[in-house]
Amino acid sequence: MKISESEEADEWPKKIRLGRVVVTVYRRKSPKGHTCFLVANYASGKRRFDSYPNKPEAIEAANKLARQLSEREVVAAAMTNVQAADYANAVQKLAPFNVGLVSAADTVAECLKLVGGLPDVQKACSFYKARHKRTVAKPVADMVTELIDLKKKRGASVRYLGDLRFRLGRITENFRKNACDVSTADIQMWLDSQKLSPQSYKNFRTVLNLLFKYAVVTSSLARVTQRPPAAESCRWHRTLSHG
Repeated sequence: MKISESEEADEWPKKIRLGRVVVTVYRRKSPKGHTCFLVANYASGKRRFDSYPNKPEAIEAANKLARQLSEREVVAAAMTNVQAADYANAVQKLAPFNVGLVSAADTVAECLKLVGGLPDVQKACSFYKARHKRTVAKPVADMVTELIDLKKKRGASVRYLGDLRFRLGRITENFRKNACDVSTADIQMWLDSQKLSPQSYKNFRTVLNLLFKYAVVTSSLARVTQRPPAAESCRWHRTLSHG
């Protein structure tokens, strides 16, 4: 069926029709005084306006959208009861997240282009969740105090507690910030600046690793379960794991 445009050349808004589908194109003045053209797009179930700099591009986009919507109506009319039930079930599952089925399908399709399969999409989401775990902003000094108190309650020896206070005390003096703001480079630069003997360097790294693990447990730092390719691993973890 032929797509028709409003017959009057200067009539606005213009209507692009294909069967029962109507796509409207508006001509508007932008805040800066430029003429722009807006295509009313209901493809996702909610109206949005797609902006174009000139009339030909807007009309072409409206024609394309009308064809897509018309084809969608044909498919919807031919849906079986099972397909209709699947559709209703999908909409119901997405409702709590305020996400439309089309938007969800578009997002999944883009993800599949990147990773190849649904199991890989789930793995990527799990990795992202682990990578972006919510953290509690806590000063390094407070975290050190909590860790030493915990070790004391668990019966650590006086000698061990003294060593922790000494090493962690030096760390506290140099890192007067939240634990989640301490970077790999910060730690490495500090270790290198201390001009430590090999044994002392190892001892400080051991204590820092202990502090790192405590920070992860108390959500002061996010821990990465696996290192992403060609990217820096979690703050702290790389320096403490690889010296």
